Amino acid sequence: MGIINILDASVASKISAGEVVERPASVVKELIENSIDAGSKNIILEVKNAGKKLIKVTDDGCGMTKNDAVLCIERYATSKLRTIEDLNSLITLGFRGEALASISAVSKLQIVTRPRDQSIGTLVEVWGGEIIDVRDTGCKEGTTVTVKDLFYNTPARLKFLKRDSIEFNNIYNIFYKLMLSHPEISFKLISDDKLKLSSTGDGNLLNCIKTIWGQEIADHMIEVKAQDRAVKVTGYISDRSVIRRSKNDILFFVNKRCIINKALYAAVLDVYKQYLTTGTYPVIVLNIDIDPRMIDVNIHPTKLELKFSDEHGIYGAMYNALNNALNPKSEVNRPLTSIFNINDFEKQGNVEIETKYEQVKLKETDIRDINELENEINIAVDEVINEGMIFYDDDIKYLGQVLSTYLLCEKDNELYIIDQHAAHERILYEKYIKEFKNNRISSQRLLIPTIIELKNDEKNIVIENINLFNTLGYEIDDFGETAIAIRAVPIFFDQTQARLFIDECVAYLSSDSNRTSIDEMLFKKACKAAVKANDSLTEKEARELIKSLLSCENPYNCPHGRPTIVRFTKSDMDKMFKRVI
Repeated sequence: MGIINILDASVASKISAGEVVERPASVVKELIENSIDAGSKNIILEVKNAGKKLIKVTDDGCGMTKNDAVLCIERYATSKLRTIEDLNSLITLGFRGEALASISAVSKLQIVTRPRDQSIGTLVEVWGGEIIDVRDTGCKEGTTVTVKDLFYNTPARLKFLKRDSIEFNNIYNIFYKLMLSHPEISFKLISDDKLKLSSTGDGNLLNCIKTIWGQEIADHMIEVKAQDRAVKVTGYISDRSVIRRSKNDILFFVNKRCIINKALYAAVLDVYKQYLTTGTYPVIVLNIDIDPRMIDVNIHPTKLELKFSDEHGIYGAMYNALNNALNPKSEVNRPLTSIFNINDFEKQGNVEIETKYEQVKLKETDIRDINELENEINIAVDEVINEGMIFYDDDIKYLGQVLSTYLLCEKDNELYIIDQHAAHERILYEKYIKEFKNNRISSQRLLIPTIIELKNDEKNIVIENINLFNTLGYEIDDFGETAIAIRAVPIFFDQTQARLFIDECVAYLSSDSNRTSIDEMLFKKACKAAVKANDSLTEKEARELIKSLLSCENPYNCPHGRPTIVRFTKSDMDKMFKRVI
């Protein structure tokens, strides 16, 4: 008896996503998820030309009968759902019955399958959505789905695919996340006849983490095992020493489905904010086991976003699990709400999250209205940026450094406040630009090369942009499957800064395939090498910084556009203190 059925129109209309196949990675995701749902213990993915020429997924799952093999390419044909109520107990990765129909419509698809209780298999061949052949065939138990010439009949879509290295990185990212979600399954990824990634299927998540991130990261992972009411959290998180420049390594799985959720990200940032600086992130690989009735996975076409019935409750459970793992003796337990505004949390880019602080109660007569004062300060800032008044070092009176961050100067009854980090960024950026234009960015050779282990996709990005790194003062060599050797670094960097800059560049280059701006890389290099807020400067160092800033072509803004100098006239300050009206 077949297990695949066509959904009733009333059910299909409630779950239909109208999803189309966008790129090879989306095909890979759907096919491997089907293999997982089929109970496979071994899954092999083979691709050629980053999936444009060939995508082949072979598994040893339950297989399909001939009727099911033919039926599965119909739209809304699924074995995982029959009524809309079944969504409440859904534990499979797929359920809409749209994937194979969409894939077969834009490729040359072949399915070879045999269920475990039959001796003869079935071959089904579909080109452009039309069945070409259905026949009996000899094959092993399980299913092999082969997708050839993706988008052969839709050249417009084919034209919008990226170059092979980028499309393969997309496939790799999908593949390793599925591998992490199911360490009990043996996975193999073969690209152009070369093994790129594999797992043993021994159920050891830490071994999968080591395979993907390398031994160095694996050695700094902390196991998490926590139970909070109906929520069970298991997996690994990095300790305080691991610093990543992208939040792409924060991975959550809910009932073994990779998902994005604002409350979970907020919990991570709340716990790690005391250990990591802004713009840095840990490595997180956690699975949340929860009753399917407490979640909704039918809110996004790719099923990537997920909602919990109790967002604050899941935040508390995650916060406790992370906090107790990092601080076993901590007495802090489950805050009622995140200090981050969960609704404002964005999924992409470097996240800016508004922090809620308890307001100090002051009498109206104690301090000026903050909005009024802020408006006056903004006017003063605009004057500096817009007027562009040049002033010179020899007629400036240096007053000192405040808060180990700002330099105070006086000239002609005007007060100038200089942000030392923004100012040094501008100085270094213009220096690097000149060196780059003259092909002489300074570098220093390392006595002992630094070996860095990277994820496969990260290494591909470095190797692909090796000439770019050379222009920035690096000397980098390929050093095995997932490692690079750094033999020279920019002169202003120590080895730690050089490593962090590599991480930042990789995160930047992977964020958008077309972004390889030298300007942006030099921004980042200047930011990394500049003095920081809370760095104490001697008077000599401060005066030299001011002198160098005033010799810049644009001394008024850092490379990212923030002001370096704010001016307050005597009149501005008289108004602030209501000395004049």
